[in-house]
Amino acid sequence: IKGEDVFYFNLDDARPSYLEKLKILKPLNVIVLDKNPTSIMTDLINDQQAKDKIVIIDTLIRVCDTNNRQEIISYSGLFESFTKLGGTVSTLAHANKYLDKKTGVPILEGAGLIRNKAHCVFYLQKFDDIIKMVNIKKRTHVEVEVTFQIGKHTKYTDLFNSVRTLTDEEAAKLLKDRKQDQLAIDHPTIVETIKETILNGIGQRTDLAKTVYDNTGEYKKTIYNVLDELEGKLWKMTKGLNNSKNYSLI
Repeated sequence: IKGEDVFYFNLDDARPSYLEKLKILKPLNVIVLDKNPTSIMTDLINDQQAKDKIVIIDTLIRVCDTNNRQEIISYSGLFESFTKLGGTVSTLAHANKYLDKKTGVPILEGAGLIRNKAHCVFYLQKFDDIIKMVNIKKRTHVEVEVTFQIGKHTKYTDLFNSVRTLTDEEAAKLLKDRKQDQLAIDHPTIVETIKETILNGIGQRTDLAKTVYDNTGEYKKTIYNVLDELEGKLWKMTKGLNNSKNYSLI
């Protein structure tokens, strides 16, 4: 990909952040703009110059009302014309606050038509320094899942330069580790009560869960989930008589 073929429409940043990203991308020859992409895209289409061009719109809501079906249809038509000539359009959109109860994945903000009109839809989830991209609508030859790791930097330049793609093996290991860390942060009372209960000599799974339930009042389903997900990190499980499960602290 040639930098000069990339048009990054940075519409969602405050001026200082916009200028910072402009400075980072300048050596790569990426064209950074802070105006509506319609006229530039239209010119590229009319001049038959859209081939191999990449347009990134950050974010879609700054271009159109994502709840307005007519506006989505209009912009989707523009994007379709652009891609038919060999160009690529990548739009960013926010997700709703809550995850889908059935799938556990982020729910795209705005009308469902956005997803229906796209050739490809990825959702992104961040777990501390791990960023996971999953394709939930695949009509093109692209990866189904890609995971990145970023450094824990405060300066945006360092953060940008730290991004690296993980192998499947690295991603699985680190993702599990970060999810475990987050689970322990989300349920500190359950975690500490499990530890105390094991230290008090109650390690058999059913008795352990019952004691934690009696002392915390938390849902048993949540207690069992914490017990299972943090196995191998905070405690280990061994099997006893009649396939019983017993826990000890690591």
